[in-house]
Formats: sequence, structure tokens, C-alpha cells
Amino acid sequence: METIEQFAQLLNRLHVRSGKKSYRDLERWADAQRRAGKETAPLSRSTITDALRGTRMPKKDFLRAFIEACDVPEVDRPAWISTWERLAERRHVAPVDDATKGRATSDESAEIAELREQVRRLTETVQGLSADLSRLSAAFNAGRPTLQPAQSRPKTAAVTSTSFSQGQRKLTLAMIHALDNCQFIHILTSRDLFMEILAQRLGPGVQLREHKMLRPQLVELVTKCSSIDGAILAIAELVELLEPGSSGTRDVYLVANEWAAQQLSRGHNLENVRAILQRTDVPHDRRVLESPDQRAPWYCSSGWEIFCFLATLPADVDGPPTALAFLARTASTVSAAERKQLSEFMAPFDVPAPTDEPT
Repeated sequence: METIEQFAQLLNRLHVRSGKKSYRDLERWADAQRRAGKETAPLSRSTITDALRGTRMPKKDFLRAFIEACDVPEVDRPAWISTWERLAERRHVAPVDDATKGRATSDESAEIAELREQVRRLTETVQGLSADLSRLSAAFNAGRPTLQPAQSRPKTAAVTSTSFSQGQRKLTLAMIHALDNCQFIHILTSRDLFMEILAQRLGPGVQLREHKMLRPQLVELVTKCSSIDGAILAIAELVELLEPGSSGTRDVYLVANEWAAQQLSRGHNLENVRAILQRTDVPHDRRVLESPDQRAPWYCSSGWEIFCFLATLPADVDGPPTALAFLARTASTVSAAERKQLSEFMAPFDVPAPTDEPT
């Protein structure tokens, strides 16, 4: 073991063998260990990323925590620590004799040859990504018009903009956090592919700059998309293409759908609606969708999440928005006090009040 890069390769193989646990799961494991009173080093996403990429030498305490989190048997852990210690010594002891210099020159030649091979492989990867980009762009943008800046939405006299803006700020932070928890976003080639396809979807009027740090990139992306109708949902749809079925994709979808619900509400407070729908029975929720054949998406597990999903669907020509129709049907199944709260929420939207008797 001569270089940090080689050590990073070992860590990557260990990560894969352990089931490629998400960065969030590793971070939560370390937090749980510390809450239990154990002396465990934090496993932050940035530290894990640096260690797996080989950008810097991980600390010994980090290594102890990481190999334990990746289920390395206790009997094998001293070998990992010894490997780390030998590498640390090599990094701090400079070669001085002629024989060592000769080996260094030979090593440099080998490194140059290896770098040339890496360039060749990267060139092939870029060519493959270009083909993937064309294919994914065609699939993602098929039948979709270029997104347009959001129009100002009318608000009734009883509505204040404060709750709406606070809700948008909260959702902006939630979307940034959800994207940061997706594994593909931490892989440079995948992130570049994501940004390029999304830029095509947004159209030439929206310029997304490149940032050296991931967080500023996500802040700019979500902030700009928040002012374009349908752009937040487009982010979720593209994330699902790149990372289908993951917990990160689920979180992104839930935030994107809640964003649509906020827009549908025209600034009215949704907290009472959220509290009521989160307590509703999930099997019942799945049956009261508009069509008997329509099913809630895989990531929905409560009435509130179904309501938010329905907020992304277009309204019938002669009827109320699908989400509000669902809310009116659900209101007939809750208590009188909850039904009154839902009726008060729906009143400004001219949605028929639910019956007084639960079905």
C-alpha cells in the first residue's frame, strides 16, 4: 500500500461488499453509537466522500468507525489499522538514498503509464456518457414542452404571503437536503449528466453555473427552479431516472409534491390539513383515488403524501383540482371537528362541503 488513492480503492471495495450503505445511514449509525455512550468518530457525508475519493488521508478514528459501520469483523480490524499506520508513516518519511531515488523514478514512470491508461478509460467513459446523455435526454424530454417562468398566482383577501414564503423557504432547504442525500449527486460524472439534462429541460433562458462545491450548486439549482412552473417536479422525475427506488429519490419526490401542494393552496395554511391526513388510514386512501384503477405512487405512505401527489396532477376541465376533490371525499371519513377544519380550508376554492355524516 503506497498511496492514498490505493487505500481509497480498498475502502470503496469494503463499502461495496457491505451493501453500499448510504452516506445518511452511515452518519446515523455513528450518531447512534455516540448517543449510546461509545467513543465513535462522526461519519459525515463530506468526510466519507473525501475518504472514498482519495482526496485526503482519513483520520485513524474515522477509519475505526467506518470499518465497524461496514461490518468488518473485530478480528480483522487491526489489519486495517496497521495498513493505515504504514501508509501514514510513508507519507511523513521522505526517501533520501540513491536506491530509493531510483525506485521513485521507476514509480513515476509507472504512474505516468497508469495516468495515460486512466485518460484512455476516461475518454471511453465520456463517449459513453455522451451517448447516455442523448438517450436520457430524449426519454426525459419526450412530449414535454420547455418549462416557463411561474406566473403570479392570485390570492384571496384572507391570505397573507408570510406563511407561503415561509413554507417555500422550508421546502427549498428540504429539497437541497434531499438531493444531497442522493448517491448519484456525489459522483461527478452522474451529477454532470443530471445538470446537463436538466438544463436542456429548463431551456436556454436558464443558465446553471458550475460550482466547485456541491452545496452552492444545489442552492442555485433549487432556487432557480423554484421560479419555474413544473421545474421542481422535473428534478424529481430526473432523479428517479438516475437513482430509481432509492430513499433519496423518495425524499425528493415527497418534497417536490409538497411544493405543488403549497402552490395549489394559494398561501393558505396547510398544517391542519397535513395533521389530519397524516392520521388517515393508508389502505383507505389508496381506494378513494379518482379512478378505481389509479394507485398511489410507490413513495406514498399516508393520506398527506397522496394529497401532495394529486396536487401535481392537472384538474378536470369542469371540476376542482384532483387533490381538492380527494380532500372533499376524505373529509367525509374523519371526525366532525376535523371535517370542519377541512371545510374551512376548502371554502375559498369553491369545493362542495363534505357531508356531515361520515361514510
